[in-house]
Amino acid sequence: MKIVRSQQDFDLLKPKFPRPSDYRNFTQAGYYFDPNGSLGKTPMSIQHALPRAKPAGPRWRIFEAMESGITVKSFNQKAKAMGLGAEWDADVFYAVHKGYRRLIPEGGGIGPGK
Repeated sequence: MKIVRSQQDFDLLKPKFPRPSDYRNFTQAGYYFDPNGSLGKTPMSIQHALPRAKPAGPRWRIFEAMESGITVKSFNQKAKAMGLGAEWDADVFYAVHKGYRRLIPEGGGIGPGK
């Protein structure tokens, strides 16, 4: 298994997985996100990240649960508990790939310049 700890790690891998829907290829290649890493906010809106999703639809609700500063593990648990068909790391992959959230390494903090 290969752990992805930071946005920089993900950005280096992104050319291998050019589409946000390449999550299964990502996991089949043995990659996963550091469960202790955090998800940081970007200026992108849910509407921009999910242009075809219905507001209040399942994917939209999962993205709403992705608060800035939440750990990858906490978000994955929250998404699974919602009972909307979320798969471990799938929505994290999609959000980070699209630029809706950025991956912050454990201990990296949230805030300007981090």
